[in-house]
Amino acid sequence: MQRSALDLGALLPIWIGFSLLVVPLVARTTPSNALLARKLLSVMGGVVVAVVLGLSLLLLGVWLRRYIIGQRQRDNDRIAQEIMSALRADPGAPVGEFYLYLRAFETTGRLRIPLYLRLRKLSIGLFQLVTSDLESYVGNALRSVVPLIAMGRPGEAIGAGRIVAEERDWEADVVVLMRRARGILLVPSNRPGTLWEIDALQRTSLLSKVVFIMPPRTRGVLDTRERWEAARQVLASHAVEAPEHEERGLLFETGSDGRVSNVEPLLLNSARQVRRSLKGLLSDAPPKGGLYRSIAVAHQRARRARRWGWVETARQLSVLPLAAGALLLEYPDIGFDPAESWATVWDRSLTADAMSSYGLSELQGRLSRGVVRLDDANLRAYLTAYGAMLARVDQTTCAAIARGETEPAAMEIALTYIPFRRVQSFLAAHYAAESAEASGAPVAPLDPDAAGRETEEFVASLAPEGRQHYDRIAQAGGATSDEDRCWLARVAFGRVATLAEPHASLWARVLASTIVARSDSTPRGAVP
Repeated sequence: MQRSALDLGALLPIWIGFSLLVVPLVARTTPSNALLARKLLSVMGGVVVAVVLGLSLLLLGVWLRRYIIGQRQRDNDRIAQEIMSALRADPGAPVGEFYLYLRAFETTGRLRIPLYLRLRKLSIGLFQLVTSDLESYVGNALRSVVPLIAMGRPGEAIGAGRIVAEERDWEADVVVLMRRARGILLVPSNRPGTLWEIDALQRTSLLSKVVFIMPPRTRGVLDTRERWEAARQVLASHAVEAPEHEERGLLFETGSDGRVSNVEPLLLNSARQVRRSLKGLLSDAPPKGGLYRSIAVAHQRARRARRWGWVETARQLSVLPLAAGALLLEYPDIGFDPAESWATVWDRSLTADAMSSYGLSELQGRLSRGVVRLDDANLRAYLTAYGAMLARVDQTTCAAIARGETEPAAMEIALTYIPFRRVQSFLAAHYAAESAEASGAPVAPLDPDAAGRETEEFVASLAPEGRQHYDRIAQAGGATSDEDRCWLARVAFGRVATLAEPHASLWARVLASTIVARSDSTPRGAVP
């Protein structure tokens, strides 16, 4: 439990660090994402602070990751040494199962994994507790099942737990480990130590426990293809057959006659596949369909794994050029206000996301013509949502909407202030109005006397200060200030949500008729 918490403690700073570095890019994407990203950046103190903090957490996570990898290796070394100490005291001592890893010491830390796996470390690779060495991947794959142990110096590599042996004792130690190991993983070479190990395996009739590892192609100082050809010649002199080198690597075993009896692909991009391949080779069952079929299947699986491995690596790395391209984009105009609460920003983000697939920037003008054809339920839903939006926008925007002078881009921003819980009913009312207008549905009747009485009740319901405000607006005529115009629009639309039936529907019908009546004399269907 403690180790799992430590692993999480290392990966969490990396995840948070990456996330903070992405926030400035997210702020340049969709309005719904930009709202949240801009709010987070404003709370943190700006882009520079977010980037610096993200890099700091990323570096902390990388350091913790290295520490955990080292701690795991120290545990592996301790387990390996405990097994060896018990077997030195008594070769028949009860010890847990383990795999023995045999290789030439000069290859330690130098057998590279395929290029697509190394490139993947530029993206999510930091979340993996492995290095770029073949041994690390094999050891990590077996770690959840049984430990992998090897002769060597503790801390020299990540993977198999190391056992320190005296120069005069190492051969006896290796033979004991060979006899007790559940399986033996051997990387062939023409080095004297490896040749002695192959001889020992043949003398003790333990070759059936061996899985030969053909490393993937590594170029440079340690060219695995050249080394493999030299190893093949030496193996042949010991009557052990080995396939020609494959770029993708291979796992194989031999029979008692030294001839290849089964092969499996070396699929390092999946720990489960590595375990599956080892299990298939170390089982007593013959390969399904015979040796040649197993060779063909292994090559097919390896090609497929390599192809999809590159595809997955390209997918994971695609975020890098996308991020670089996003830096060239400008922030979308979302009407962001740093003073808005998280609750408001979150609600606006949800509303913007819900509306993202609809061209609603010209909504006001389109609905003003069809709103009088709506039924009572849709009309109340529309006006209630509209009133809630007017109550949340700033006074300047509110007044511009009331005058019908809002530009499409500004109107699109204003619509994000519709509470999210009212978005679906608002959209339904919008499309119902469009459909009613297009089909020429009849206009719902409105009794002039009832409308007059409802208007009088509206004025009478105002507080004394509100009635004075209303009288001042009525006397001013067209010279109404932004403050007065916004106040009237908010009070009028807000009343729909507070009235009981049938007054709510009747007042909504009065407002709708007023909008239509003024739509020909004022731009975009100004509201009262």
